[in-house]
Amino acid sequence: MPRVEVFPHKAAVVSAKGINFEQVSLTVRNVSVAKDGTSKAGREYHLPPRIQFAEDPSGEDWMWKEWNDTSESFQDYSGVLPVAGDVVQVKLKVSYKGGEDSGEYYRDVHDLYLSMGSAAATPQPDTQGAAAPAVGASNLSALGRLSLDEKISAVAMSNVMLHQVWMEEPDGEPWKEMIRSAVKKISQAQIPPSLLGIAKAGAAESAPEPEVEAPPVEAAAPPQAEDVVELPW
Repeated sequence: MPRVEVFPHKAAVVSAKGINFEQVSLTVRNVSVAKDGTSKAGREYHLPPRIQFAEDPSGEDWMWKEWNDTSESFQDYSGVLPVAGDVVQVKLKVSYKGGEDSGEYYRDVHDLYLSMGSAAATPQPDTQGAAAPAVGASNLSALGRLSLDEKISAVAMSNVMLHQVWMEEPDGEPWKEMIRSAVKKISQAQIPPSLLGIAKAGAAESAPEPEVEAPPVEAAAPPQAEDVVELPW
């Protein structure tokens, strides 16, 4: 498809209604949560979650909505939002406000997922005064923030290299102790709550009793001459 003037320029589909762009890798500059308010004219309004990208020279907000099959309409995106500094793979789209030649657009996020370069950063405050989003890196592990393909690659690499790295690290090294602790916690987390009490009780019953040290045995004194009794044969 031809390159268009509207960011991010690489068009996938151009129609009379707007432009759908190819998937691109972008850096999140700012995230704003959904917001309700009243305009200066006294009109109430609602804004869905919005994202600004560092590479976008316009600095405009891109609205993020998702299709709801039940209501058969678009609603605010309700999943985990990225945070400032995240590198994301995103498909964007624009719709013409007043026709193709108006130069004005509605900007929307069509699809977005986190990339390997995502930052585990604290959400940045909304520059428009809204509360900082209470979602993001704190709710997901680093692996949980990756796309499916990246998860598969990361797990495969870990399966191959983890044992070797583990054997090379000495006991007591912080990384090794962290992995050991995490494995214990994950293993316990797999036990259904209904069986956890039974498992703990069984572990307590099967625990070996501490060994009681036997008192030292006094060595017998060697026999003396007067202790020897001669028997008649």
